[in-house]
Amino acid sequence: MTSSKQEPVHVHVIGGFLGSGKTTLLERLVAFEAARGARPGVVENELGEADVDGRRLHEAHDHASVEVVGLTGGCVCCDQSDELGRIVLEMALARRRTSVFVETTGLASLAQTVDALDAALVTTRGVRRGRVIGVVDATRIEGVVAQWEAAREHLRPADVVLVNKLDLATPSEARRAEQLARRLAPRGQILLTTHANVDPAHVLGGRARGPAAATSRRRPSRIVDSTRGFTTSSFFVTRPVDLEALEALARRYARSLVRLKGLVAVPDDARAHEVQWSGTSFETRPYPHAVARPYLVAIGKRMRWDPFLDALADCLVRVIRKTSTVPAPSTTRRS
Repeated sequence: MTSSKQEPVHVHVIGGFLGSGKTTLLERLVAFEAARGARPGVVENELGEADVDGRRLHEAHDHASVEVVGLTGGCVCCDQSDELGRIVLEMALARRRTSVFVETTGLASLAQTVDALDAALVTTRGVRRGRVIGVVDATRIEGVVAQWEAAREHLRPADVVLVNKLDLATPSEARRAEQLARRLAPRGQILLTTHANVDPAHVLGGRARGPAAATSRRRPSRIVDSTRGFTTSSFFVTRPVDLEALEALARRYARSLVRLKGLVAVPDDARAHEVQWSGTSFETRPYPHAVARPYLVAIGKRMRWDPFLDALADCLVRVIRKTSTVPAPSTTRRS
């Protein structure tokens, strides 16, 4: 399958707050595209220095059929917006991918990311913005709106919004989450999901608002620093991790530790394990590929990293070495 003037390359954008289920949805959509003979490209944006989700996606597919590029160490809605446009256009044109998926970091404003992407595509023939897809955690959306300044504008440009993790929500939480999603995404179709289980053809097949239409009919998003108050830290983990102790630590820091993920060794298992913490939910699963240097990436709000590092060391057989702690990048915009 090749792109042509009659079949432009569509760039789909997936956004949602940390741990909402974006990568699970992305995996479904990419597998659908690959199975039908397409050659999709993926841009994985991570605020931290390591691309956990992109690595897993890359190792799950043949590189010839699915290309994954990690855009780490910043946010595509602000300080890496120019780089996003460059990578997307290179994938679509120079490497002739048939579609491109952009998964934003969980702190990126979806509205500002769409504005940046539209600016890159507006004068480019043969490449169009495709579907804008938001994902929210039904159990956490109310807290996210209260905690995250960018949340009120975040879903406004969405064509589709998945109200996800319904299996973990009470009926009252699910009802309030759907109502709130409808207010935040007034023109978006709302889908109620568990494990982001949707029909990919339906999600990708609808009519999207392309960049030309968006420029003429949609006012630019209100500019906010979507990472304000959040910091990220990365750690190399030198010894096996006691997963029960790690979960207890995450829950102890639940008010400030909004995301923790990585690949670590565990006792009594030769396989590495993938760790995912999203503010309330702790999940682990064996990782099927070799990991030369296990690591964890954490994102916190008003987080005190030194005490957390000391407590993290107690989850190991021996010491853990911290590689870096950096503030989340600030927003810079040009008028």
